[in-house]
Amino acid sequence: MQRPSERQPQQESGASTPGSPIRRTGADWPLYALAAAVCLFLVVAIAVVAVLVLKVSPINVGQTTSAIQAAITASPPVAGAIAGLSPTSSPTLPPSGTTRTVPFTSSPPLSTSTATTPSPTFTPIGLSTTLGASNNTPLAQTTLTPAGPATSTDTPTSTATPDSTSTPTPTASLAPGWSFLGVHMSADPDSGGLLVYGEVANNTGSAQELAAIAGKFYDAQGNVIADENNTTDYWPVAVIPNGGRVPFELFAPGIQAAARLELATEAQPTTQTTRQDFEFSALSQSNEEDLYCVAGNLRNPGDAVLAHLTVVVILWDSQNNMLNWGNYDVRFPGDVVGDLTADFKICVSPPNQGVARYELRAWGN
Repeated sequence: MQRPSERQPQQESGASTPGSPIRRTGADWPLYALAAAVCLFLVVAIAVVAVLVLKVSPINVGQTTSAIQAAITASPPVAGAIAGLSPTSSPTLPPSGTTRTVPFTSSPPLSTSTATTPSPTFTPIGLSTTLGASNNTPLAQTTLTPAGPATSTDTPTSTATPDSTSTPTPTASLAPGWSFLGVHMSADPDSGGLLVYGEVANNTGSAQELAAIAGKFYDAQGNVIADENNTTDYWPVAVIPNGGRVPFELFAPGIQAAARLELATEAQPTTQTTRQDFEFSALSQSNEEDLYCVAGNLRNPGDAVLAHLTVVVILWDSQNNMLNWGNYDVRFPGDVVGDLTADFKICVSPPNQGVARYELRAWGN
């Protein structure tokens, strides 16, 4: 056996011995370069064709793949060059110029509702523009001169002076229809308007449901400075029995005085009844800061009332002009019956100066 260094070198001729590796000669490289150039040219041509197809029409993956396969089959060198490449999936692109519509859910329009709420007692009530209709009494007129009573009779209403002594209430002889008694005007510096207090008396021959009290104010030259279009009115109960009287308040904004005042009512007959036979006891009067307060006990000698039971205190001056008034609504009127009584306390805010006496009244049905 020979050592590795002593082995004979292989022959360098074109012939080879069996089992020896084939050795390429430098004369073969131009063929390989030409094949590579042809492959590159075909790949570029196929890419240009594909770009032109994309610009002309939307991509069809199946047709494009078939065209490429046909080109590869027609060119064996190209087929051999890309045979080893693994196929990749082409993304699906939307056709050019496609518009996407996004659905929009519109909200339904907001619904508005207008509810008509009946005006509770002792709240402003709108004035009707048709005063003096067939069911209304003629216009009643009064002036700034205090309206004192013509004659006096005793009434079942409870009255008391500020020192809690009871005195009978003088009642004026009422003319037929509606009358206004004890009307008094005073400026309200806080609101910049004119306040009117008084009582309206029903002598129409039947119970009446009062709808409005309208006032027309005049200056010294006879010009109207306020009327029912810009005044508000208040009273404690809606139904006034025949011969009954209720206090009212009228407010005219923007004026501080008036030389003359005309008052009118709007009402209609009703079959509703209102009781006034309630009794008062344990009366007391107190002043709390600027409030004039009256407290006491209310008793119902008759059947129970279910709808409402209202207590009113009225403040009078020494000329029987009404200075102000306040009211209290019993929360559970049906519970006040027999020996079951109701305690109350009513405090009246200014104007309440110069009070000569106060008077208590109650209505229920």
